[in-house]
Amino acid sequence: MELQDYVRLLRKYWMQIGLTIVGSVAIALVVTTITPKTYTAESQLFVSTSSAGTTSELGIGAQFSAQRVKTYTLLVTTLQVIDNVSAQLGFEVNPDAVSAESPLDTVLVVVSAKDGDPQVAAGIANAVARRLAVLIQDLETPLEEGNMSPVKASVVQTAIAPLAPTSPRPLLNLALGFLLGAAAGVGIALLRESLDVTLKSLDDVMAITGGKIGRAHV
Repeated sequence: MELQDYVRLLRKYWMQIGLTIVGSVAIALVVTTITPKTYTAESQLFVSTSSAGTTSELGIGAQFSAQRVKTYTLLVTTLQVIDNVSAQLGFEVNPDAVSAESPLDTVLVVVSAKDGDPQVAAGIANAVARRLAVLIQDLETPLEEGNMSPVKASVVQTAIAPLAPTSPRPLLNLALGFLLGAAAGVGIALLRESLDVTLKSLDDVMAITGGKIGRAHV
């Protein structure tokens, strides 16, 4: 089909396409309205290692910390963290609502917590970050009595209650509804047009006969 064919198709089925778009946007609006809101709060840990302070030792310490933070992110959903945090907060924390990541080339651990209540989400994130800091130091402390952990994790940013939910996202949902509705409407119009084999004009007759019409009809 050429551009003029699509223009003709839109003119012919504009009402059907419009109704499909309206219906799709309406569905997206309903889904957005009934979907429970989810808030995400984040806190940050800074991981450092003790050293004598020389340039080479500082570099080795930084490299060691960068390698270890990948492992520390996996500790947030362990029982040693979740059970402790649940006891602190007085309710059972869902491990699936907690996660952690380390931005590339950093020694930061970003702890995230999700909940339907923004205050609760912030409370979980902060409690997990504090517990993770203690657990890291405990795990990195040598077994010999009197030794201290060479690794220290400090909470450098506490979570605050988010003002806006991370899910659902109304504008994104409505935009997707519009695009899907437009695509579905045009697709249905194309299907109807391809199934319509009736001759509606002289151009259709000329196209079928190859531009030739019998002399009896002239």
